[in-house]
Amino acid sequence: MVQICCGPDGGLYDKSFTNPMPWIGIYVAAATMACAILIALDVLDAVIQKKTWFPCKFFSLNATSFTLIGIGIKFSADINTPMPRNHDQLAKLSGTILMCTLMGKTIPSLGTTENKEIFVNVLALAILVITLIVDICIQLKTGAIYKFQTEHVIVICLMLLLLAIVTSVGIAVPAIKRHLEMKYNIEHRSSMIRASDETTENLVVEKLRKDLARMWFLAHTSSPQFLIGRSALSLTSTTICLFGLITLLEAITRAHTFSPKVCSGQSSYKWTTSFVLFSQTIAVGVGSIAPLCRFVGIFNSELLASETKLVENYWLETLEELRDCSLSTRFNNQYLSKLAHDVKRWVLELVILLQQVVVAACRVCFLFTFSFMIGLLPTFFCHKDLGLLNLEHMLIKRTEYWFKTGQKKQPKYLIDVLMQNASTKQVILPSFCRAKPPCWALVVATLTSISIAIPHPSCDSNLVKKLLKGVNEGLRYAKFIEKKLDAAGDLRSLRKAADVVWVKADLYREWLHESLDDLRAENTTVFNEKLYRIADSWFKDTMVTAGINTNSLVWDENSSKWPIEALAAYAMMKITEQLKKEELGSWENLFARIRYMISSTFRDCFKNLGHVISKEFDQGTSRGREERVRLSIILLGETEEILRILEPRNVSSSDEAQMPSIAMQNADTLPLTSSDDGITIVTK
Repeated sequence: MVQICCGPDGGLYDKSFTNPMPWIGIYVAAATMACAILIALDVLDAVIQKKTWFPCKFFSLNATSFTLIGIGIKFSADINTPMPRNHDQLAKLSGTILMCTLMGKTIPSLGTTENKEIFVNVLALAILVITLIVDICIQLKTGAIYKFQTEHVIVICLMLLLLAIVTSVGIAVPAIKRHLEMKYNIEHRSSMIRASDETTENLVVEKLRKDLARMWFLAHTSSPQFLIGRSALSLTSTTICLFGLITLLEAITRAHTFSPKVCSGQSSYKWTTSFVLFSQTIAVGVGSIAPLCRFVGIFNSELLASETKLVENYWLETLEELRDCSLSTRFNNQYLSKLAHDVKRWVLELVILLQQVVVAACRVCFLFTFSFMIGLLPTFFCHKDLGLLNLEHMLIKRTEYWFKTGQKKQPKYLIDVLMQNASTKQVILPSFCRAKPPCWALVVATLTSISIAIPHPSCDSNLVKKLLKGVNEGLRYAKFIEKKLDAAGDLRSLRKAADVVWVKADLYREWLHESLDDLRAENTTVFNEKLYRIADSWFKDTMVTAGINTNSLVWDENSSKWPIEALAAYAMMKITEQLKKEELGSWENLFARIRYMISSTFRDCFKNLGHVISKEFDQGTSRGREERVRLSIILLGETEEILRILEPRNVSSSDEAQMPSIAMQNADTLPLTSSDDGITIVTK
């Protein structure tokens, strides 16, 4: 550490104060490059997904981006560090234009921002912009910025225009979301009515594909980012960003082509100003790609048809609601309450007027630019609804792409398990399968633990390995189905017990803390008895530890809240109890029976797969709807063969009345000692 003290003349020794400045320059360049990389990821993702409105996914208006932007504009906001040379002055200008570019690029991200966060984010952006403008004005006055002064004035005006557009969009976003959600619900109901009228001949996969294709299109067109990114305000912000890019290119060209007189000396940032200028130019260029692509993709009659008014109602709806509502705080004096309400109303009337001016001006700019582009390139815009048709065609292709992506990941080992030969015996599941929905995963995990404990020389070891792989693939879908059907989370403990049993069996070859190798016996009868005794001991010990009396215990709706070890032991007890009754004899017969029981349990679980897939994309709000539909399409591709195997017995994707196919029987009590405690599933 350097000791700072007074110099020989008594003044402060400050020569070393500027030593860290180049490191600050590197820090600024690094933050700028981070912005460029995140923006490039957004562009790459939009190109891959073929989203012509270029949504904001990696770089949007949030705390992280504000931090990066604040660091990136450090040179532009530095009011007292001498920056005399051409590239020093250009670095100040490039930082200001970078601010404009990032504002224009991130406007659509307000559509996916929570309503409570929009005000905070817009206010933070306004503070950042106004602070930067004040700093630039100070530098113009003091002479810290002595070159490209005209360009700085132009960019200040562009920033104010962009701030007005961002504020207008932020005000309208809550109403836009409501407007799009209402339109989505109407279109969704109409789509489902049309789908119900179509004859599908019980082809569940084909019906789901059609439903998902419809939802894929609706999810995209009802996205707030889609509407904002293709709105007239987005076009205007794109035009402003284009002016900013042209201004930067003009300044760079003028600085290198002409040789006006510049001041001598060197900035305290030294060589890093060139590095910052380069990184900010790259960031401005990359950041301009998304707005320019929106600029091209926005010109179609779909937008003109969708906005029949100069100012649509949703741009003013939020402000009008605030204007007409009463104040949340009332004064004791009625006159003061009336005065406060009138002042609020007058202020909001002024804000509404400004909102109308901003939106109308952007709309006029759009119409002017649209007319100009049609006159310039008439053949490109000669077809009515060209953009909408192209969008629909593109989304259909993306649906096929995601479906084929899922087809490449089909669970072949699980399909092999499901194709097991049918048994003439019924499969009786434990009484916790009376729950609604049942916990199939716990049954499968317990049965698989028993299959691992069977002596491998007595059966083909390859069959055991394939069974484990199939169960591993099947449990993923079984747990997904259980979680979706158990929306209230009442059976969370059962699902957790299934996870514990499966992890122990798959990774450690244990059941709870018992080694499966130590459970082997000389014959199947002794084997089943041994499993039952161990499970019974675990069950009683766990329940006693939990302070639950097991003397008159019955399975009821509260039993799912038992300790996890007790639930796992209960499942093992009931399954081994059934196996003891069947007296299968040889190890081969026992393994074959267990394998079929696993197959039958999976089949019964997957009867609900079509129902779950069809409901997955129909849940929640617009935020994340596209991702849910995309994942549903991939899931349908993965499980296509499974659905075809079960197709004769599967439920319709649109039939809400069809609920899980087991657990339909009602019983008041189920004593633990009952010999026929379970549900019979009749299978072919």
